[in-house]
Amino acid sequence: MSIAVIIPTTCEPSRCASLLRAIDSVLSQEGVDVEPIIVVNGNRYDEAFFVELRGRRELRVCYQEEGNLPAALRFGRTFVTQDFFCFLDDDDEYYPGALRTRLAPMLRDADLDVVATNGDMSDGLRVYNVDAVNQDSLSAVIKENWLASCGGLFRTSAITVDYFDGVTKYFEWTLIAFRIAFAGHKIQFLDVPTFRIHDTPDSLSKSTEYQRSLVSFIEFLLDFDNPPRIRNALRHKLSAAFHFLSNQQLISGQRGPAWRYHMRCLAQPGGWRYLSYTRHLMF
Repeated sequence: MSIAVIIPTTCEPSRCASLLRAIDSVLSQEGVDVEPIIVVNGNRYDEAFFVELRGRRELRVCYQEEGNLPAALRFGRTFVTQDFFCFLDDDDEYYPGALRTRLAPMLRDADLDVVATNGDMSDGLRVYNVDAVNQDSLSAVIKENWLASCGGLFRTSAITVDYFDGVTKYFEWTLIAFRIAFAGHKIQFLDVPTFRIHDTPDSLSKSTEYQRSLVSFIEFLLDFDNPPRIRNALRHKLSAAFHFLSNQQLISGQRGPAWRYHMRCLAQPGGWRYLSYTRHLMF
C-alpha cells in the first residue's frame, strides 16, 4: 500500500533546513511506500532551492501562486493518487516507524478511515485525554483538537478533497477533524508519539485576532445540525472566548466593547462562571 505525504511550504530561505529535515523523515520511513508531495505556496520561495527540489525524482513538487496554508492543504490533496495520505508541516518531523504504525490498523480494518496518533511538543505530549477521542471523537474535538497537522493518516477513498475547504484560517485542522467526526467516519486514536512538533515562541492563541477568529469559527460550527451535547459544549466554549475578548478590551481601556463582550459571555451556557468579573467593569 502506498502513502502520499503532503508537505506545504513557503520554501523561503528560513525554511530550507527544516524542510529538508521533514523530507528526510518521510523518505526514511520503513515498511511503507511513500511519495512526498511538496506544495510550494506563495512568491517568497528561494528560487535555487525550488529548482533543486524539482530536480529530485523521489519528490513531487507542485506550485500554488497564492500564499495560503489552508489552500495549500486542499491543493496538495488534489494530487493524491495513493491509497492513503497524510500531512507534515515543513518545520516538523516524523519519528522512525510513524507511518507503519498508523497504517497497520487500517490494513486490518477496511472500515477504518482515519488513524490519528499522539506527538511530542516542547511541553510534553500533544493529547492527554486519549480515551475520550476513541469513545466520542466529535465531543472530544470540541474540548481539544486531537488531529494534529502531522498526526493523521487518511484513507483516500473516504476522506475526499471536500473535507479541506481551503479557506479556514487558524482552525483548519479542528474543522477537518470536526467534519470527519460529524460525518460518522470510523476513527481510531493511538497513544503513540509518531511525530515531533518544533514549537515557535509566540503563542498565537493568546492574541486578540485569534480569539475573534475563534468566536467566528464556533458560530460557524453552531450552524451544523449538531446533537444537543455538541451544541452545549460549543456554547460553553463561546462564553470563554467572549470573556477573553472582554478582558482584553478592558486591559486596553475600551470599557464599552468590554461590556458588550461580557454581556454576550453571560448569555451563553456556562457564562455564570464569569459573573464575578462584572465588578471589574464597574470601577
